[in-house]
Amino acid sequence: MIYLTGMMGSGKSQLGSAAARILNLPFYSTDDMAERRAGMTISEIFEAYGEERFRDIESEVLRSVSLLPFGIVSTGGGIILRERNRLIMAETGKTLWLHRDIADTAATLDTTGRPLLKNGRDALFSIYEARLPLYRMADMEFTGGTAEALAEAIKILIKKSGL
Repeated sequence: MIYLTGMMGSGKSQLGSAAARILNLPFYSTDDMAERRAGMTISEIFEAYGEERFRDIESEVLRSVSLLPFGIVSTGGGIILRERNRLIMAETGKTLWLHRDIADTAATLDTTGRPLLKNGRDALFSIYEARLPLYRMADMEFTGGTAEALAEAIKILIKKSGL
């Protein structure tokens, strides 16, 4: 698997699904799968059960997706917070960090449906600072560009790692 990590609004879902089409690979979204599993949106999960329960569902989904046919996985921005999730990704594939300037992200991010930003986008900066060391652990960093450029980066990562 190629696991796309990065902050909310970094393009994991949009660029990842387009790159998967270019490479003729399956595309999986852990956020979409978590919502289907819970039968509610991520915001509703946070509201009803809290972040910890959402993270439990997210971990369950990651374990399930790691068993699916090789493809590109868009992960939730906080999936890297749990060591067991980082281990699953390391054991079953490679991680690619979609790194977008946080100020650019903050300027353009729609906060609707983002429970960690319910009190405003200022929280984005502290979330980013806390997660940055974990994102930097990725096997490769992608600093922006088109879906075609991401597809090329994924090809390089696949070739380098022998996946």
